[in-house]
Amino acid sequence: MELYMSLFVAVLFFVLTPGVLLRLPTGGSKLMVAGVHALVFALVFGLTHKLAMDLLYKEGFADAVKGCPKGHSLCADKKCKEKC
Repeated sequence: MELYMSLFVAVLFFVLTPGVLLRLPTGGSKLMVAGVHALVFALVFGLTHKLAMDLLYKEGFADAVKGCPKGHSLCADKKCKEKC
């Protein structure tokens, strides 16, 4: 996992920690609240991780910071591609 994706996961985890952004269900036990927030985290991560990868490692940004993503090469046209 790359650095920026790790930061994305850490921020998402922090934001979805019970009491930071919301608390579901209100009045529930600690275990129930933790379980619901775990499910919310899994759902939000599952729906957003591909978008985050595309935004964080799109052409240009990844090249300028760390080179091309795994499995890609910088071609003569200065773009990261799987095959040049």
